[in-house]
Parts: sequence; structure tokens; C-alpha cells
Amino acid sequence: MNFQFQIDDIKKISETLGAEPKSGEHSWVWDIKNSQTEQKIIISLYNNVDFTDGNSGALVSVQSIHGYLELHNISRFIVFEPDEIIFIHSDDKYLSSLVVGREATSSLYSNINISLLNQDYSELEPAVLLAAMQLAIADSAID
Repeated sequence: MNFQFQIDDIKKISETLGAEPKSGEHSWVWDIKNSQTEQKIIISLYNNVDFTDGNSGALVSVQSIHGYLELHNISRFIVFEPDEIIFIHSDDKYLSSLVVGREATSSLYSNINISLLNQDYSELEPAVLLAAMQLAIADSAID
């Protein structure tokens, strides 16, 4: 079994998002609304998800008017002050993350080569620069 959210994790996430979740047996759901733009997202966390082949772990999903995002097999998360949570899945070579914020924001970065995060930003292709800059903070939580 991989990473599982604990009660203290849920408290940290709730404090950062400024909202309390609805709880299920192995799940938590936050309904987040930006008061200025009226944009809403629904963030759901699940523990004990069966990913087949005897592999189970945690999953996060985000629903918005713009679509549905999902990150499987979370390995950790980071509270990024003042108001964002970065959920991370990583292996030896790649990092994927789903970033959610108190202002009903969300971003997904998938299969980012970890070596990209340690490069000189002035030498990177413009197409990968934003991912490298945004995820450099997540790189410190991998170990």
C-alpha cells in the first residue's frame, strides 16, 4: 500500500483551502468557490483506491466547469503557502502533480522529467519553462 491521507493531512489541507470537507469512509470532498469570479471547483480525495495488481493508494480529482482532472497513486503533497496544495506522484524519473488553490484554481502537470527541474531556466525551451518553474518547489519533497 502506498501513501494514504491521515486526519492531520486533511486538517492542513482544509486550513489552506479555507473550507471544511464532507467526509466519507475513505474520502473527503471540498467545494471551493472564488468569491470574486464565482468560479467553483470540487476537490475530492480518496484513500484505499484499488489501482489493480495489488496496488492501492490515494487519488485526487478536481471538477470544474472547464473539465475534470485526476491524479492517481499520490506519493505526497505539499502545502504551498499561502493558499495552494500540490499533490504529487513521482517515480525515479518523472513527476506529475495536481495543484489546487483556495481561489478555485487548478493546474495539472503530467510526466515531467525530474531532471528538467534542476536545469538552468535560461537554457530551457519556452514550452517547458512554466512547468519547470512551477514544479521546482515539488522537487524538494520527492526525497
